[in-house]
Amino acid sequence: MVKNNLNMSDAELDHALNAAEAAPEGQALKALGRNISVRPGFVARLEAELKESASIRVRGFPLPKLSWPARRALRIAAALALIVLVGGLIWLDQPMRVSAQEVLDRASAPQMEPNQVEHRVYTVVYTEDGSTTPQQDIADVWVQSDETGAVTETALTYNKRDTDGNIRGIIHQLYTGDKLQMYFYDTQENTVIVRTATRDEMLGAGPDYFDGVSAAKYLNEIRAGNVDGVTLLPEQDFHGAPALPVRTEHKAEALTVYFDPQTYVMRGMQSPNFEMWLETEEVVAPADVPANTFNFEIPEGAQVAKPDEAPTWKDDPSLQALAEACNLTLDTLAEAGKAGQSILAACQASNPDITEEQLIEVVINPLPQDLDGKVAAGAMSGDEANEILANARRKASLLLNAPFTVENN
Repeated sequence: MVKNNLNMSDAELDHALNAAEAAPEGQALKALGRNISVRPGFVARLEAELKESASIRVRGFPLPKLSWPARRALRIAAALALIVLVGGLIWLDQPMRVSAQEVLDRASAPQMEPNQVEHRVYTVVYTEDGSTTPQQDIADVWVQSDETGAVTETALTYNKRDTDGNIRGIIHQLYTGDKLQMYFYDTQENTVIVRTATRDEMLGAGPDYFDGVSAAKYLNEIRAGNVDGVTLLPEQDFHGAPALPVRTEHKAEALTVYFDPQTYVMRGMQSPNFEMWLETEEVVAPADVPANTFNFEIPEGAQVAKPDEAPTWKDDPSLQALAEACNLTLDTLAEAGKAGQSILAACQASNPDITEEQLIEVVINPLPQDLDGKVAAGAMSGDEANEILANARRKASLLLNAPFTVENN
């Protein structure tokens, strides 16, 4: 035990402090400190308050005069205590480590205040199959909550551009509850195609790329089936902002989603040949929301395609070729998807002799011939063509092995 003796020599004081640190109480405090995190700013305030307390005079009660050795010992002890306490808290003032489950649970929870409108703008960069030139698009997202903070409406405007930056199409999606209305405006044909479906029918098993809650729930579903299939990576900078990356390689498709470490708002995501990130975000008063944000006006003079005139999944040549190779009708293939089968499983059930490699070639046709033509014309190198072809085959394999749904109009 440390004696209450103010007439210590320096050596005696050092010995007493070392004994206090080595005592069981001191070790217990050190162990407790290793599991404590403090909020930013607390250390600075504590240091200021301790310094102020060291110089204060108790009102009405003058402090007793101490001998020089006593004052010296107290000053040394106080200084050491301040250094140990403040230094220890600075060391402890680090971000708390969280798990992938905690990040996804927080990101999946409602994050809006009542009667609030949030506006976010995302930049999207991707490379289309058959091309080595990255393209950049802009996604404009508006989200509105009701008096309980629940999301009631979401509006997405996605400007699809060509390699020269010209808008070649505008996708406008309006979510009201589970109902989705999608308008696709072809600027070259001056035609609008209108779709109405539920969120699940439109997205299938995948996430909404511009909805952090949807992305977090998607990752949580993967994790529920395979805990090791989702990994929380160390916090890092993502396009100028700190972010917690959560990565999955579900079905061999690498996907990393970045969440804000404080608010858990999605800051973006990344996968092969695709990246998007949050450029700006703001809270807007409902009265200041631009007119028609949650509506889509048909451009003047544009033609609206009727449902029976708009392209459907049955017009997709890849699906038609797959069905023929599998000895199936398109309707039978669609029913197999509804039953939870993959395209490969449905095909091999109907045609046991067909292989995955053969079906991959059906899906990517006529890409190999197109790439050969570009290489022959000097438009790209053989290595570039091989990289594009390998990526196309990988995506085709994912398509064939994953459960699928098709919209039956």
